[in-house]
Amino acid sequence: MPITGYNGKHVQIIVEKDQLTGANIRARQQVTKLVRRIADLIEDEAKRNVLFHDLYDTGNLLNSIHVYPTYPALYAEIIVGAYYGIYHEFGTVHLPVRAFLSPAIESIAPQFAEELARLMESIFPERGIS
Repeated sequence: MPITGYNGKHVQIIVEKDQLTGANIRARQQVTKLVRRIADLIEDEAKRNVLFHDLYDTGNLLNSIHVYPTYPALYAEIIVGAYYGIYHEFGTVHLPVRAFLSPAIESIAPQFAEELARLMESIFPERGIS
């Protein structure tokens, strides 16, 4: 699965370079756009979940969720900057679980897998990727 590295504070979206061996620049740009769009969707969904769980007293948690595209552009991270975000995500002895990032990942991951498979099929029809 290209969505990895989830630990409650960040999540990574990665398309391995070797998956695009032989692809032209335009194809790489299409994958880059997909990675960024999916990262933005996860960020937006995580923020909606923060609002749903009423975790926005000061807005700090909400405003600390950001997408950080990286180089190479086949990789993006969604990071929760508020130190206490992980406590809401997993709960504590005194704080119930009010996950906001993992549900966002779970809701968007199937869409990403489907769109990536379609895109790879259009880039490499000879590979028969589905």
